[in-house]
Amino acid sequence: MKRALRAVLGRLVRHRKLATLVTVPGVLLAVNVPPAVAFVSDYQHDKLINSAEYKARYGKWDVIDLPSDLRVNAVHAALLPTGKLLIIAGSGNDQTQFDAGTFTSLVYDPATGQGRIVLTPDDMFCGGHAFLSDGNLLVAGGTQRYEILDGAVTKAAGQLVVKNENPDAGRDFLKGTEFVAPDGRKYLATNAFTVKPATKTQMGKRGNVTVTASETQVWVESEDTGTAGVTDVPTQYTITGLIGADADNVYGLGQKMTMDKQDYQGIEQAYEFDPFAEEYVRVGDMNHKRWYPTLTGLPDGTVLTTSGLDGSGVILPGQNEIYDPKSKTWTERPDLFRYFPTYPAIFQTAKEGTLFYTGSNAGYGPADQGRVPGFWNLGDNSFRPVAGLRDADQMETSGSAWAGPVQDQKMIVVWGGGVGESPLTSKRIDVIDLEQGPKAAYTPGPDLPVPTRYPNVVQLPDDSLLIVNGSRDYRGKGASDNLVASLYRPDTNSLSAAADRSSAATTTPRASCCPPAR
Repeated sequence: MKRALRAVLGRLVRHRKLATLVTVPGVLLAVNVPPAVAFVSDYQHDKLINSAEYKARYGKWDVIDLPSDLRVNAVHAALLPTGKLLIIAGSGNDQTQFDAGTFTSLVYDPATGQGRIVLTPDDMFCGGHAFLSDGNLLVAGGTQRYEILDGAVTKAAGQLVVKNENPDAGRDFLKGTEFVAPDGRKYLATNAFTVKPATKTQMGKRGNVTVTASETQVWVESEDTGTAGVTDVPTQYTITGLIGADADNVYGLGQKMTMDKQDYQGIEQAYEFDPFAEEYVRVGDMNHKRWYPTLTGLPDGTVLTTSGLDGSGVILPGQNEIYDPKSKTWTERPDLFRYFPTYPAIFQTAKEGTLFYTGSNAGYGPADQGRVPGFWNLGDNSFRPVAGLRDADQMETSGSAWAGPVQDQKMIVVWGGGVGESPLTSKRIDVIDLEQGPKAAYTPGPDLPVPTRYPNVVQLPDDSLLIVNGSRDYRGKGASDNLVASLYRPDTNSLSAAADRSSAATTTPRASCCPPAR
């Protein structure tokens, strides 16, 4: 077990030196008893966890210090074919870095302890990723705009649909493009955008030609602070700088501008990360902007993308699309229109054309839609639910993983919590055998030592799973972060303690608003 843990955890953290017990004058000890007791207790604990007996039974955490210029606040990680780790931070959950356009990724080599920051062209914070058959990592989606909570919104904002009725040319617009309402109120685009040419359709060989305007969505906010920009009147907006026919052909349509809470917004950009050149290569954009999407590799080498918040912070109701690594393009699949909450845990099963949704998700979306686990048949877009899941109303921010070799087709779900800022959470682990087909159902596994949201579930070389990190409350509120670690063994459906994270200078909380990478 020690070797297995170290093989995966490697040199994640630098080993802390044992404290040295020193003699203190009696009078000082008498005045400062609590710190002295804590000092002795820490010394004894360090001695215990570094003993051969403890490490043989529970494993060991190592601690490393990266140079300050290599430290990133990671949100995704992937083990590359080269043996190195790609650690994606994007803006690293930092509004200041986002505003500055400072996006980072780290390539780290566990064998040498060396790493380097690689150019990261867009904010991949909370995008999705999946490996392609050639070893490249497809990374799609991310953050267009950070959330602004109730009470913190200072300018009225909303979504415009920008239309182009010119079939002969599209147009590119910069961030800050100004839209003007008939009453003179002005709104600025919060991101750059492009409108494609309109499309021409000819009815028959000599029939009339019909022009259909192209359209794209853009988020705008008022130039005025406060409620001056608030409106619920459907409005057509002109674009500053356009004149003549251009002004007639390209315009914005909006329904309302409000001071309501603004959720995270997604981007459409996609990249392949080349693990050998160690660089991102731009590929075709997705048809929809996505924040918190799931990417699932399919047997033919393509990748299915599901869910996510769009460019206005609204969850996509079911527009799913497929990436073709040969053409580097995305194709929307209206025949696979199906709703899931953000970051749905969707896996390819041993049966081609059949996916399994465990029920795990990141939670954005209504509580009564898309929460039921089951088999998704891509042939006819049908969905067959599975039964047996305990605490089914607490699957938000849960973890999912293959239990044992993927050939065994067994999966576990490790518990999360209630929808949204719910105080509900659970200790449950449930198991399902997908080979049971129509009879497949969840069965109970062992309980976790503490209720857990946001767990990381890591498959180890010996087929056991390391369950670590997370918290007992929403986003780690109230100092509820978990510092315990456990090992799940699929062959016996049992759980045992692993080395406690609180024992080796690894007490940094690691609860997350994002589920673990899959």
